[in-house]
Amino acid sequence: MGYKSLILVSTKSHAKSIATKLVDYGTSEKCICSFGGGVYLKLVGDEFESCDDAKNKFDSGHYNIMIGTSHLYEGVDIPNLDSVVLASVGKQPRKLIQGVGRSLRKTKTGNYAYIIDFTDHNCRVLSRHSELRLTYYLDIIGVDSSDIYSNCNFDEFKNILNKLEDG
Repeated sequence: MGYKSLILVSTKSHAKSIATKLVDYGTSEKCICSFGGGVYLKLVGDEFESCDDAKNKFDSGHYNIMIGTSHLYEGVDIPNLDSVVLASVGKQPRKLIQGVGRSLRKTKTGNYAYIIDFTDHNCRVLSRHSELRLTYYLDIIGVDSSDIYSNCNFDEFKNILNKLEDG
């Protein structure tokens, strides 16, 4: 269907790792990485190359996955997103609100956007940050816990998305 997705990470190496992994899912040709200062890269074969006019190409749908570092949390208009993946949030409510805010406009495919918040349950600190974010979702943003799915593996997550799309 061509969903437009934004994946927010903390470092360039994380962005490149995710872009490289997207090769396994057959979506790497639709992905660009944004590193601020007008620097956009795309994966071509095994190498990252500069990508001209990438922001306009993402806005128009030529690319539908943008992976970006912290500069994309605020101050950049990215219209018509269908999902935002928060792969680097921490425990600060401002960063969470800014990340979620990237998708608060009408989406490309409808009136709702998916917010995916990753948690590392193997790390005590990161797991605690995730617990704090769950309270922020309700207290600050107003997202009820019935709309939050947690502790899902990839297959469970895919099934949840399919049910939501069909329902």
